[in-house]
Amino acid sequence: MTVTADELALIRATAISHSDVTDIELFTMPDVERTSAIAVVPESFASAVEIRNYLWEELGERLAPRVVALFDELPRDAAGAVSVVDLAARADSLPEGYVSVYQAPSTPVEAAVCEQFCLITGTTQVGVDDDFLDIGGDSSAAVLLSSRLHKQFGVPIPLEAVFQAATPRTIALLVELQTGSDAPPSPEPDGR
Repeated sequence: MTVTADELALIRATAISHSDVTDIELFTMPDVERTSAIAVVPESFASAVEIRNYLWEELGERLAPRVVALFDELPRDAAGAVSVVDLAARADSLPEGYVSVYQAPSTPVEAAVCEQFCLITGTTQVGVDDDFLDIGGDSSAAVLLSSRLHKQFGVPIPLEAVFQAATPRTIALLVELQTGSDAPPSPEPDGR
């Protein structure tokens, strides 16, 4: 995707406007699709998933970076410029929780589970690897999620599974293992 200079400025301004962000730099991950990424220095502890979702809500799917990486500080050269070349390598070596990569659902069940995560947590975008607690889920929301998934798929999803599986990908796998299918069931009539 080609981004204009004005769009790059918008991405930068939006990222720095987040209350927990003090410094940012845009870069690309050297994968097959050259994924857009943003390095963020948070003021205090901030969730990479939460910042990624903020950018998604503010910028939309086309402009929001697919990867958010949290750094204590950005690598700079002797002149003080950010060393963009070092960012991708450093992002790959960050500990779990410091990087959030949006991964779209690849099956109908994953898509349905992601949709339930969004509805219950009030999040605009949920990828298949996003942790339920990282996107705002709590014990009350877990009860609601377990109940809705049971109603939607006709198979029990124990509360413990919501916390242990914790991502749409693993919860979808539980559903698929129990139903023997990766297709969501037809909606049941309400019985009214």
